[in-house]
Amino acid sequence: MPKLIAGKVVNQIVNISRINHPENSQLCETRLEEARKRQINLDHTMSWIDIEYKKLLWHGTGDIAPHIIYSTSGAWNLAYSSSQNLWGRGIYFASAAGYSAGYSYNSTSSGTRMMFLAEVVVGNSFPCNENAFIKVPPPGYDSIVGVKTFSIPGLTHNYPSLNYVIYDNARAFPTYLIEWKS
Repeated sequence: MPKLIAGKVVNQIVNISRINHPENSQLCETRLEEARKRQINLDHTMSWIDIEYKKLLWHGTGDIAPHIIYSTSGAWNLAYSSSQNLWGRGIYFASAAGYSAGYSYNSTSSGTRMMFLAEVVVGNSFPCNENAFIKVPPPGYDSIVGVKTFSIPGLTHNYPSLNYVIYDNARAFPTYLIEWKS
């Protein structure tokens, strides 16, 4: 049964596609091993054991058609990123699908919206307030993490999302493409 808000059907999934790009997957795995090795070398107290190095996170591509990202070697490209972002020119991922849905691709030909669920090597994330001048994470860190809230039309609450920013194209690759009608 589809979910109704104000008498309208919202977010009806049309298709979920598994993305398979072995080269991008291997690049990401290489970055994962590099992050683990660096933390082991930096921190001999074994606190690195608690770091969740890789996460499944959401990514909306905005005006960029998803096939441009998943068919490209190296997957994401910082050149597509705006310099007017909250944590500088980086590639942004969210823990909450609702947040990334606000940046989803609008396919005018099919009348659907699309976004990725991606594997992201966040490594040791640096918690940070908004700072548009960040170019890379501080030494010893692999990504930036900040909190933003978002709202869902028709509901009165704001919801938090952890937003991760990476500054290296090879730290993530698209795993699933979600397509829906709203």
